[in-house]
Order: sequence, then C-alpha cells, then structure tokens
Amino acid sequence: MLKNLFESPSAFVGQPLRYAMNQVGHAAIGGAIVAMLDMSWWFVMIAYGLFWEGAQLLFRSAKLWDALEDVAFVTSGALIAHFVMRSGDNWIIAAPIIFVLLSGVARRVTENLD
Repeated sequence: MLKNLFESPSAFVGQPLRYAMNQVGHAAIGGAIVAMLDMSWWFVMIAYGLFWEGAQLLFRSAKLWDALEDVAFVTSGALIAHFVMRSGDNWIIAAPIIFVLLSGVARRVTENLD
C-alpha cells in the first residue's frame, strides 16, 4: 500500500472531496506519529518532508507546490498533537489549517469554472 501511495503522487485536481480526504489524512499522519511515538513536531516535519515528499519530487515527478502543501498538513497535524498532548485543550491551533483546507477545496471546485 505504501509503495502504491509513493508511486502515485496526486494533487487531486478537479476532485475537491478526494483532496480534502487526502489532506486530512496527511494531518492525521503527522498527529499520529507525534502522539504514538512521542516525536517532536519539527522532527516529523523535516523527516516527512525530506524522505517522503523529497523522494517523490526526485523520483516520481511530483509537483513542488503539492509536496509543500502535503508537508504543511503533516506538520499541522503534528503541531496539533504536540500542543494538545502538552497543554490539554488547545484545539484553536487547528483553525488556520482548516482555512487552508477550505481554500484548497474551493480551488478544486472552481478550477473548471475559470
């Protein structure tokens, strides 16, 4: 399964629901790694960015803007887990990434209308 995911990077152009599910999944990956392995959010950001997205850029012709967006969502999930685990009720940190997610969905809904 990971091999298939690695070999098929996708920005989900024209597919707003799949885009949203994909990016929520990226945030969940970042959050799960921080929560389950007790890793720092910045380590997750760097490791994921270099080893997964970087490799897709080099070997799978991924789009740079999509790779950066994926790293941002993984990092957001890692940050949310970090702050919630350490200080309890800090869900407000999720607010900015919700707007980024909505902007990506809106772009995919309207891109065929432009």
